[in-house]
Amino acid sequence: MKTSAYSLHLDTGEIVSVMTVTGSANTRRRSRRATLDAGPYAGYVGGRHDGRTTYVLGEKPTPRPAQRTSLDGLTLRDLPAPCAIIINGQEYQCVDTVAELDLAGAAMYHIRVRAWPHMDWECTVENPAP
Repeated sequence: MKTSAYSLHLDTGEIVSVMTVTGSANTRRRSRRATLDAGPYAGYVGGRHDGRTTYVLGEKPTPRPAQRTSLDGLTLRDLPAPCAIIINGQEYQCVDTVAELDLAGAAMYHIRVRAWPHMDWECTVENPAP
C-alpha cells in the first residue's frame, strides 16, 4: 500500500490543510474526493506544503512573495495595498502604501501586516514614554 500527502487549498490558493492517505490508488482517489466534497476546499496539490510560505497558483505550489514593507520610526512604508495592519491583535484596514502608527502610551507593540498572497510581515515596536 502506498501513502501519499496532499495539500488542500481554498479558491484563493491559500493552503489550509495537509492530508495523508494510505491505500490503493482507488482508495486515495475516493478519500481526496470525499474530503473536497465535505470541506470548503477548492482543490489539492500533491505533497506536503506549508501554507505560511506556499500557495497554489494555477494548480501549482508557488512560493508566497515577501512584502517590501519597512518601518521608519513610526511610519510603515511600501505596504501592499490593500492590507490589514494588526497592532497587538486589533486589526485595521489600510488602502495606502504608507501608514503612520498612532500608538497610545508607552509600551511594546506587536505589528503584523497581512496582504494575501504576500507572506505576513511582522515587527515589534517600543513606544517610549513621552
